[in-house]
Amino acid sequence: MLRFAAANIRHHRGLFLGAFTTLLIGAAMIGVCAQLLATAVMAPDEGFEVQVSGSGVLDNDGAPTVATEFYTPLGSGAEDLMSVAGTVGIIACFLTGITLATTVGYVIAARRRELGILRLLGTTAPILRRLLIWEIVTLATVAGIAGVVLSIPIAPLVLGLLIDTGFVSEKFDVTGQALSLAATVVATIGVAIVGARIGSKRVLGVSPLAATRSITVTHRIPARRWALSGAALALVLVIGALGAGAPGDGAVGLGLLLPMILCGALAAVAPVAIPAIVGLLARSLDLIRGRRDGTVHLATRTARSARAATTVLAVPALLFVGIAGSVLVTIGADNTAVDLATREEVRADFVVTNPPADINWASVPDAVVDASLSTELVTTDRDTAIGLDAAGIEPVPFSSTRSVRVLDGRLEDMTGGPVPGVALSAQAASDDDYAVGQELRFATGDGVLHNLPIVAIVQGSPTLVPSILVPREWLAANAPDAVAGPAFVAAAEGVDADEILSSVRAAVPGEQVLGVAEWLSTSSSEYASGDLAGVIVVLLPAGLFCFLATVNATLMWSTTRSGTRRGLTRLGVSARAGLRIELLSAVLLMSGGLVTGLAVTAVTGVMVRTALLGSPLAEPSSLSILSLAFVVGIPVAAVAAPVLVTRLRKPGTGRRAEDPVVRSRQRHAASDLQN
Repeated sequence: MLRFAAANIRHHRGLFLGAFTTLLIGAAMIGVCAQLLATAVMAPDEGFEVQVSGSGVLDNDGAPTVATEFYTPLGSGAEDLMSVAGTVGIIACFLTGITLATTVGYVIAARRRELGILRLLGTTAPILRRLLIWEIVTLATVAGIAGVVLSIPIAPLVLGLLIDTGFVSEKFDVTGQALSLAATVVATIGVAIVGARIGSKRVLGVSPLAATRSITVTHRIPARRWALSGAALALVLVIGALGAGAPGDGAVGLGLLLPMILCGALAAVAPVAIPAIVGLLARSLDLIRGRRDGTVHLATRTARSARAATTVLAVPALLFVGIAGSVLVTIGADNTAVDLATREEVRADFVVTNPPADINWASVPDAVVDASLSTELVTTDRDTAIGLDAAGIEPVPFSSTRSVRVLDGRLEDMTGGPVPGVALSAQAASDDDYAVGQELRFATGDGVLHNLPIVAIVQGSPTLVPSILVPREWLAANAPDAVAGPAFVAAAEGVDADEILSSVRAAVPGEQVLGVAEWLSTSSSEYASGDLAGVIVVLLPAGLFCFLATVNATLMWSTTRSGTRRGLTRLGVSARAGLRIELLSAVLLMSGGLVTGLAVTAVTGVMVRTALLGSPLAEPSSLSILSLAFVVGIPVAAVAAPVLVTRLRKPGTGRRAEDPVVRSRQRHAASDLQN
């Protein structure tokens, strides 16, 4: 079986080139992520053990939970590196498997006649499927080894890039390569087997009669798929209606969940929906040109009849543009909403960044100064350890420099009582079901547990209101890792802000004092760039696989239509024009997926922007046109590359540039002219 599989790979090198490229890139990405994961795992532990308690949600038994858990603080290099590498690694495995499955499905369509002949010779469908899986496993083994070699020099470069962009600290060097690289080959083969098994299901439908036919495709979509797609679309409408007014994280979650469901539902019926969209695009093109172009007409007819190519050409563009575009629109709207809330709520005149810990704020007369401390506190009373950002504040200066809303309780009750109290942000209270009157059980950075009563729930911008608020003196005494946060300075009532500026600059270095407008601009750009960098880390592998899948599908589409091009050549159409018709058909199919993906992005944008900004047309500057253009450009470039190569190639080049019949006719015509 292995020898037969290797022989088939050598014979069908062109068909398997796309699968090999997909596995090679996937193996390289998995290898890089495996090395980074091994580096994070082998790094010294920076965490501590805490005792967690709760209602037994994690145990699923309803009994109170008491357990010991090892917690790694947020922002530690190992935790961040593990998170980035693990997320990208899972995405790489998933996309490799999906891309490979679609490639295998099209390989079966291209070899349908060959497989039908094997069925005529007595080969059963399960044996054919096993043969295809062995072919992919053989490719995966070679690609896995090549990908491992490729990942060795890339991993340090990626780690350096993560350090430069601030994702991880500078203390890491790539370690544990031997174990991670062996795991890469195993993971590549495992992903290939899963993808091959999914894609090879189509071979079970190949009958011996296929030996007498050219490539044939079943156009009918099963009723079950229609039902699932309709149910998914109905679910999108229900979720959209219920969550259209959801603020904050609810709207962001809506923007991340809806496009996935919507794209999945549309992909299921793509063989019917995309050809209809292609027809509309072709009619629009004819209207723009003012006449019907013969090449465009033939390409349109070819695209609308080639429903087998829809899955491999249109669906990658639909999924990538629909999901990636929706994520970018959602993140942009969320950043804008946070920025608007911050601008509306801040009441300070100046912000001092990185103030010295020993500064004497009493030397700044006629000013209200909120000099808070920042740290991370770990809640332990919800079945697991949850790290939340916290600040040590004095209630009166805090309220004077921010226009926040106390939803329940009194912020002043944090101090002055027999026991210090804590306040929670509205988002933190909603996420973990906290209320005023309950006790918050948490650990400080040294692992010591504390219990303090919740005295207030505060609503405000995440930039101004952290998840947990505790008294400043208590935090300074109990949290050794607390550091000075930005100090907000507001002029006292009746005092002009310019009058206190000289006193503030005398107390701290001048370059650390920012006007509130300058600080708002800086913090907004930092907040947005941090979110965008995280999105890019996740979307880059998805974009790479979309590019590979589309290029591979375009080339395979051209390969499997070579017989049609030869038929057109016999009718007088040049080989170059025939190939251009096939590639233009691929462009139209990809455009159908692209338009559908943009429609998904538009629907998501309307829902999310209405929930966060009040109107889909509000704050148009929050739409990252450049990022959306980059997302759209990936599938366009993937299809345009083969088209450009075809246009730049000189006519008559290549072994099969002209049909032998045409060359014979040309020789006879030349001979007649000479005579």
